[in-house]
Amino acid sequence: MLANISNFEFLKMLFPILGFGTLCGGIIGFERGRRGSAAGMKTQVFICVGSAMFTFCSILLCNERGNGDAGRMIAQIVSGVGFLGAGTIMARDRIIGLTTAAIIWVMAALGVMCGMGYGPAALVITVGMVGAIELMSQIEKRFVQTHTHERRENPQLHLAPRNDATDFDRRKSG
Repeated sequence: MLANISNFEFLKMLFPILGFGTLCGGIIGFERGRRGSAAGMKTQVFICVGSAMFTFCSILLCNERGNGDAGRMIAQIVSGVGFLGAGTIMARDRIIGLTTAAIIWVMAALGVMCGMGYGPAALVITVGMVGAIELMSQIEKRFVQTHTHERRENPQLHLAPRNDATDFDRRKSG
């Protein structure tokens, strides 16, 4: 425990941060879940709240100890969340999930804002993001030809039909 702060004071400072992080993550997560994204409400809340807690604790530690660099923690959050985003893109046999990866990245930034004490600003940005996602989706439906994600066979992996009787005869004679 840090010398100058009690558990009660810590929780008193942390609860608004967690509240704003949960609200921001929940709003975006609800929108993503409604669209069938793999990273829905729970994922977005955890990303936002986790980023907020790491940021808050880093700032608190720097303030209490008088040394350190809270910016290093934020840089590590960006790297870690980038890894999560890459996993959402590469987890399949085709490149999809770029929007989800970008939203995961932005959720971490909103969490950092909450952790720094700018929860109301993060909430305003969150509402703006939901509006932007909806507006861009409508524009894409109307003006942009969407890509179809049909599974295409890889010609290198395509094997000739197998004749079990012939294969059996070859193994037996060879």
